[in-house]
Amino acid sequence: SLSSQDQATYLAGLDQAEFETRSFIWGVTPSLLAWLAGAFSPPQFTLWILALILVLVWLVDQRFLKPMKAFDAYLRLRNHLTLGAILGLLVTACFV
Repeated sequence: SLSSQDQATYLAGLDQAEFETRSFIWGVTPSLLAWLAGAFSPPQFTLWILALILVLVWLVDQRFLKPMKAFDAYLRLRNHLTLGAILGLLVTACFV
């Protein structure tokens, strides 16, 4: 069981219900943004918009997860995967 201080650090100072609500909403937001970009943006801009969405999602994750030490390993992996995905999208966008 986590002490109240450990729990505050783990949940970024939020109570558990608020943390779970925000996590759920943020968990589906990137997919919805990507769907909107794919469905409604002009085809020549879709890959660029997807790259921008990945940057936005990375920034939000850094802002909210970095204070919680439980996510350190996830964020290290996330940095590499996000950079690779962004580079792949931008290189592809340059040749389409």
